[in-house]
Amino acid sequence: MDKVLVLDQIKKCLQEIDIRDFAATDTVLLVVQELMEKAGLFSSELIATEEVVETAFTIPKRIPDWQYSLLKLCEECFAVKSYFLMPCCLNTIKRPTWYFYGISLKPEIAAYAYKLLSKQIRTAGQAYAIQNLQHVNLPKNKVYRRNRFCFGLVSGIKGWPKDGIITINITDEESQKLNKYRSNMGLIWPFPVSEPKVEEAVYEAGNEDFGNGLFYSDRSGINRDYLL
Repeated sequence: MDKVLVLDQIKKCLQEIDIRDFAATDTVLLVVQELMEKAGLFSSELIATEEVVETAFTIPKRIPDWQYSLLKLCEECFAVKSYFLMPCCLNTIKRPTWYFYGISLKPEIAAYAYKLLSKQIRTAGQAYAIQNLQHVNLPKNKVYRRNRFCFGLVSGIKGWPKDGIITINITDEESQKLNKYRSNMGLIWPFPVSEPKVEEAVYEAGNEDFGNGLFYSDRSGINRDYLL
């Protein structure tokens, strides 16, 4: 397997994700899974011979529900696990950092997909707020409702309430390797999820925003053939 070639091919496929057609996103992720399968990234031979590696990237100290859900989506989609660290006297990092860890190219693919999707979902949320939340005066209420829209987008990509991406099950052998790797990590911080505290009326309005995100992510489809 030419790892450089495989990674380049998968990144090009992920770049087909388009903010103007979020319904295509789960299709692109399915195609990426197929490419990974063809490259042998889910094979028992590769799992037996390759060591666990990790890919790290910085994130804010606190993230909204949609961002955490997106991180977990990337775990499920690419058969990796993750952990979170804050800077402290027990490590050398300078900023809050998220780590995907797994076998071979999987962590790097998961991190690339997360960064790309996160940027596009955030942009979609900002556009939604400009178009639909101009009447919301209190900043924390606007942030909450924008986040709910983004959460709807992620839920739509994950396939609820329709059929969506396929969760790649981690094999027992792979799970043993990942668990052994995690046992040597030492201190790991709780996942940094946080949402603004809002009143009941804002909470209820946020449910509508969530539904709008679901609708937006499922409004159209694409022909998978042009990606192959």
